Amino acid sequence: MALGVVDLYDGLGFMLGDGIFGVDIDGVELNDPVVREVLTTLNSYAEVSPSGKGVHVICLGKKPKGACRKANFECYDKRRFFTVTGNVIEPYRTLSYCTESIKPLYAKYLARQEKTFLTTPTHLGGGESLTDREVIEKASRSDKFSQLYHYGNDSGDASRNDMTLINMLIFWTGGNVAQIDRLYRSSALMRPKWDRRQSGSTYGQMTINKCLRTYRGSYYRHNYYN
Repeated sequence: MALGVVDLYDGLGFMLGDGIFGVDIDGVELNDPVVREVLTTLNSYAEVSPSGKGVHVICLGKKPKGACRKANFECYDKRRFFTVTGNVIEPYRTLSYCTESIKPLYAKYLARQEKTFLTTPTHLGGGESLTDREVIEKASRSDKFSQLYHYGNDSGDASRNDMTLINMLIFWTGGNVAQIDRLYRSSALMRPKWDRRQSGSTYGQMTINKCLRTYRGSYYRHNYYN
């Protein structure tokens, strides 16, 4: 019946709930790595969203409790209307129960991140233990690191410079939060903003934590450089 009159309206849709939830990712192409991860993990009905620049994945089950939206990643299981297009993303044509399979995606893309405090050294990568002097000596063989650490290399985007240096320090320190903070403070990029209070933390703490959450590189091993 709905299909018979859909041409008279802007589209066809339904309200999520009653054991059905949906994932909505906006402003992405189908070959986006996050989209591919969501599709293959949930393995449930999926289609191109009405804008043509996003995807809807519809599942049986319930989402974890908590946030429903972060940036362009959304997940709802009630009080949300999904417009459907019928533009199926192959081979995802069948609804699947995804109460369990949504959990790792939710934790990765929507769950509130725990703060990492600078007073607690944390080794994320199990890297070699280097002294501050050894880190600076080895890392300075990279022109990029040397420019940022020793001279500041003002590109006009100070925050980007901070994150670039911190990502390099994550590699060389194995993710040691206290050492990263200490080495940044000894660099040419250090400025009063680093200790500026914001959102219950400081700019420096928030920048390091953000880099640690998004870091996808490897960690220093003794055979990388002699």
